[in-house]
Amino acid sequence: MRSPLLLFLFLPAVAIAGDPADLPGCVVWLDGSDPDGDGVEGGSFLSGTRWVDRSGGGADAVQTLNMRRPQVVAGAWNGRSIVRFDGDDYMDVVSGAFGMLNAVEGATLFAVASTTDTGGQRVFMISNGANSRQTRAGVNLFDGFGTSIAGSGDYGAAGRRLDTDGFQRIEGGTIALGALEQYAATFDYAAGHLSLYVDGNLETHATNFQTPGLTSATNSLNIRVGADSDLNAVHGAFTGDLAEVLVYDRVLGDAERQTVEDYLQAKWFAAPVGLSYCGPAVPNSTGWPSSLRGAGSDAVVDNDLTLVAEDLPTSEFGYFLTSQTSAFVPMPGGSQGNLCLGGTVGRYNSAVASSGDGGCLLLALDLNAMPPPVQAAALPGETWFFQCWHRDHNPSSTSNFTDGLSVQFQ
Repeated sequence: MRSPLLLFLFLPAVAIAGDPADLPGCVVWLDGSDPDGDGVEGGSFLSGTRWVDRSGGGADAVQTLNMRRPQVVAGAWNGRSIVRFDGDDYMDVVSGAFGMLNAVEGATLFAVASTTDTGGQRVFMISNGANSRQTRAGVNLFDGFGTSIAGSGDYGAAGRRLDTDGFQRIEGGTIALGALEQYAATFDYAAGHLSLYVDGNLETHATNFQTPGLTSATNSLNIRVGADSDLNAVHGAFTGDLAEVLVYDRVLGDAERQTVEDYLQAKWFAAPVGLSYCGPAVPNSTGWPSSLRGAGSDAVVDNDLTLVAEDLPTSEFGYFLTSQTSAFVPMPGGSQGNLCLGGTVGRYNSAVASSGDGGCLLLALDLNAMPPPVQAAALPGETWFFQCWHRDHNPSSTSNFTDGLSVQFQ
């Protein structure tokens, strides 16, 4: 007879999105922590020249000229690699992706970047002509190009709907030079709205962006990373570090946008919370042990602790467990690894998710509703223990565990 613990661990549940590409409409995902797009953090440009698009849409960015190519810098931010531009670098997205914003109702762009320069810079631009005046959607820094329709500040979002429309922009926020920050822009062409968000907060919203309707039914002719999209000259070059770029060919709803922002926040900004124990875990089919860390805050009043399970096999589902007792129990049979929890173990039934292409699972905890049968809420002074169980595709094992995470709440 299978033990009650093992019966408990294999209860079914509903899957939710595990990474940005699981949201519909993701057409570009350039991840500086995985520039070769193999699903494992680290590495370099594929074949030395190609920043691989992880969206699955083939929107790779390429630079064959060494003097114009940015560099991958390992461990630069939060222990992850980034792509560094020196003010004379850029990359062009391959032509197979030029139809990404053809006849669409909207778009959402995200960028995580740090700059050391106050000159006008273009981070990512999608243009349907040979120069930047024909940009359909783009994000920029310190940019005074085109017609300003709302806001003032260092960050910018700009573009146009039809090939014949004028180039318009909005601005907002203050850049801390040398600091990594994230921002997002939503282009609602159908409603004529353009919005700019900095570090998750709405900075500027304009309701007079172009005339409402679909974008032109024409393809882009150039999509550029790290410089102006003008094919006739290199200007507006970016100077700094680019951690991640994401593009969706629709307007994400508020909850969807916040999901991506939370993913980026946990990945690039959050300081580790809690202490690892019961590790390292037993290596899974990637050849590496999966690991668990906490991001956000250990203060109960903040209620913003996120669990981050990393180095999991890709496209395998998993879920998070918790208890108020630690343990070390080697698992028998088809399960591999060690259970690091003892006593009464609670499972987050609503948090079963796929690890996606990135081999990562995230869970934003609600400390006021710890999972049954444990108790209703976490209290200051209490220590809780967490672990992630996940499926594996090792021939000899069907599942595995991360190490454990101990958090003493304040």
